[in-house]
Amino acid sequence: MKQENGYLIEINGIQLYGYHGVFLEEQTLGQKFEIDASLKVSTNSDFIEDNPEKILSYVHILESIEKSFFSKKFKLIESLAQAILNDLSQFEAIWQASIRVKKLNPPIPTPLSSTAVVFEKKY
Repeated sequence: MKQENGYLIEINGIQLYGYHGVFLEEQTLGQKFEIDASLKVSTNSDFIEDNPEKILSYVHILESIEKSFFSKKFKLIESLAQAILNDLSQFEAIWQASIRVKKLNPPIPTPLSSTAVVFEKKY
């Protein structure tokens, strides 16, 4: 789907606490996650009017991401990223999305700050 009029919405550093992971301690104790969303949005609006009613609400996007995040305990952050992308399809204005799901301080022997996956989807 070719988009001639549009813009990019970026929502970065969404910090959530969840019980996702393969290990039992991840599923019971939980851990911090960080999510970044990059959304290509089509529009016919002229923003000169400065009318919030004519844009895709960031609040609605965040609510959708949080709903996906808390919908179940995912073993894989890959599955979580796909669930978020699938749920974002409810917004007709979004024609492409990229989601980064970052697991902060994962419980693995090698010290590191995070692991992450990035998934993209065209609608």
